[in-house]
Amino acid sequence: MSEYSAFFAQDFASRCHDLLWHFYEPAKARDREVTLLLAVAAAGLVAPLERLIPSRGQPPLDRIVRRQESAQLEARLTESIATSALFDHSAGE
Repeated sequence: MSEYSAFFAQDFASRCHDLLWHFYEPAKARDREVTLLLAVAAAGLVAPLERLIPSRGQPPLDRIVRRQESAQLEARLTESIATSALFDHSAGE
């Protein structure tokens, strides 16, 4: 079994990306690409969130070591999509 070599939320997201890259074409050939995307996205979003958000009642995990990232995530989660810096405002133009 491999170990996470970096900050979990980043390393896990990178591994989810690798899974999508590797399995997308076989899933598409079987008409399962949306299922693959949803399954990997669910894991890729939920697991890191659970480890970073203090209000979830989970053990501290990454929140203690990665306080800055945890605070940044909480700030991002309070933004609306329309005002978020993560939203591509040029889309649809």
